[in-house]
Order: sequence, then structure tokens, then C-alpha cells
Amino acid sequence: MIHIVQGCSLTDARAASMFEDRKTLFVDLLGWDVPVVGGRYEIDSYDGDKAVYLIATDDGCIHQGSMRLLSTEGAHLLADRFASLCECDAPRGEQVREITRLCLPQRLGAPGRLRVRNRLISAMVDHEGIAWMVR
Repeated sequence: MIHIVQGCSLTDARAASMFEDRKTLFVDLLGWDVPVVGGRYEIDSYDGDKAVYLIATDDGCIHQGSMRLLSTEGAHLLADRFASLCECDAPRGEQVREITRLCLPQRLGAPGRLRVRNRLISAMVDHEGIAWMVR
């Protein structure tokens, strides 16, 4: 099941499971130097009330994969930390979202991660009503 949630709290089992898996993937496996709360949860300054999360869970609300969508009208990673990756200014706009923290746990294996990733991308497109433009 895909849950679409604005803002997250560790009191929500889905969110707690997601933040634990983010710590396992991004900190333990990939070695990112990002904040860890209570030694268990990867939560950064962009995880707040305005962030929208797409969280895939099993029947018991255990995290199977997730992504975070951030409005680009406020603070977002590309503009704040990675602007040098853009040829011009970082994209901003009412209809522009930054997709970050795609988390697909290793325990799912490659076929499972691919299946969950595809479901998350489809849910994101449905949720955001994305109109694609090819240049």
C-alpha cells in the first residue's frame, strides 16, 4: 500500500520505520554524513510539516520504500546545498517539486526494490498530476 502523508512524526509507525530504513541505507550503507536522531533515525532539516512523503508499506505498516517531495518555493536541497549542479538558478515554482530521499531497503532484493520503486513513481505521478515536458 502507498500512503501519502504531509509531515511525519516518529509516533507514526510508518514514518518511524521509514526513518530507520533511511538511516540504514544512507548512513550505514552509503556513509552519508547526515543527521541521525537517537542513533536510529535519519531525519534532516527538510523533514518537516511541509514535506510530503510517499511511503510504501506491507500489510503491517512496515516500510518497503519511500520518497520525499519538497516544494521548491521554500528551502530545498538543490537550491540550498547543490546549486552548483544547475547551469542556471535552481528550479523554483508553485508546480515544481524536488524529489529526495528515495529509499529502497536492501532487504527487499533487487526485484523487490524495482517493484516498489515503480509503484512509488506511479503514485507520485498520480498524486502530483505531473505534465511531462521533453526538451
